[in-house]
Amino acid sequence: MTNKLLNFIHNGVAWHSFSEDIVKEVFADSAKKKIVKKNRMRTVSLINNRFYLKHDNSYGIRSYLKAFFRNKVKNEFDSYLLLRENNIPTVEYIGWGNHGFEGYLLTKAFEGALEVQAAWQMKDTVEQQQIFLHKLTSIICNMIFTNIFHPDLHLGNLLVSQKNKELSFKLVDLYGIKKVVSLSKNQKLQMISCLFPFFQTIASRKLKKTVMEKISKAFSFTSDELYCELLDFQRQKCSEYRKKRRKKFLKNSSLTRVSKLEDGTICRINREFEKIVPFPDSVQIAQSAIEKHLVICKKNPELLVKNDVKRRISRIKTDFGSLIVKQFRHPGPWGRFAPDCRSWLGACGLYQFGINAVCYYVWAKRKSTAFIIMEDLGINNLEHELNKDIYDKGELQEIFRNLGRFLGIMHNFGIYHRDLKLSNFIVNKDNCNITLIDLDDVYFYKKVSKKKMKLNFNRLKENLTDTHKEIFNEVFQREYQSIRGENNTAEKKLR
Repeated sequence: MTNKLLNFIHNGVAWHSFSEDIVKEVFADSAKKKIVKKNRMRTVSLINNRFYLKHDNSYGIRSYLKAFFRNKVKNEFDSYLLLRENNIPTVEYIGWGNHGFEGYLLTKAFEGALEVQAAWQMKDTVEQQQIFLHKLTSIICNMIFTNIFHPDLHLGNLLVSQKNKELSFKLVDLYGIKKVVSLSKNQKLQMISCLFPFFQTIASRKLKKTVMEKISKAFSFTSDELYCELLDFQRQKCSEYRKKRRKKFLKNSSLTRVSKLEDGTICRINREFEKIVPFPDSVQIAQSAIEKHLVICKKNPELLVKNDVKRRISRIKTDFGSLIVKQFRHPGPWGRFAPDCRSWLGACGLYQFGINAVCYYVWAKRKSTAFIIMEDLGINNLEHELNKDIYDKGELQEIFRNLGRFLGIMHNFGIYHRDLKLSNFIVNKDNCNITLIDLDDVYFYKKVSKKKMKLNFNRLKENLTDTHKEIFNEVFQREYQSIRGENNTAEKKLR
């Protein structure tokens, strides 16, 4: 492979590539092809486990016009040349081809690559996390210092591999990258915001401050002021994103499948569930779970987890595993204001914000009743677990620290839970992580008022013993303020 672009035609496609031999290898009849992504806009194939071929296919007048005025594959390849010139690490691009309104882009596979979030979860120690974040922030800061703007920089566009304990990050999907005279504050915040999920999960305050200080060199803020600016930017960004996608959770879309059963039941199936149980098995499991739930309600109501005027909840065994079925007995004809619809949209909204909550798989509506089918996280209710007095002080501190972090993240995004209490959480005994399981009273605001914050605090402390309250006041408040960015006067002034 040379450093000079070669222009040639292969199979009717006009190619601009560093290697003609690789292009011929990719399109050879003997090449082993595996489709890794396919939709009406593009198909991505893995060729011989060595190369990725992206095929962009225009459809509709709007798409044809876009392809005519702006060649997407050429733009992405030019972005690669720009980043290579400025020593920004990316996957290796081999060339691009064009045939009418169809475009081809050929890249080299990044051996041993993992998604950034998956790799982060494997970093257990503060030292490992420090090295990881140092390398990652260096790439983004270098782009900012060289005035290179990436309009779609998120963690999905970054890959990482590790060889001989050496981390290597590389950018993928480079469309729309350009060099400007000077980056605006919003452009910088937009690029830095991809690091925000890490700031919400870092346990070490020292590490968080070190990372923020490094990033703040690209701004005219202190690290504390930058954190608050980043919070406001991320809150606005996520709020717009939720509103944009809210309708997709109600109709047939890339996020939800709507299916009508023989008895007239309308099922909305979370596409995340279909990744585990493919369609149409997902519909059959949903139908079976509902029928088993109704049998329990009729013949063995004492087996119900909860049974009151508004809701019935049961634990159902299926071929897929254990599921929780929640029945709304009288949801009413209130459309989006009905409790079942609010619960479904609340769960979907929390998922969009990355909040650690139970996953809703199916929402089914049948005449005068409705059902939510969700994952079964077990019976380790946080309130009951604390009453058992089986945790030592260190474990209690970790539980309340996680609780403070959870509530801080929710309030940062303007999310308020009207019925937030300890019994609405499940605790993992192994790592003390907590998960919210009751999503019926979730509300999304621009900003959570102090009155609502106080109501959440008081409800969480309601049934704690004096010993637990002492640890709660010591650990919870400190962690909550750390996530909220309320530790110093500079941050409070910004707010």
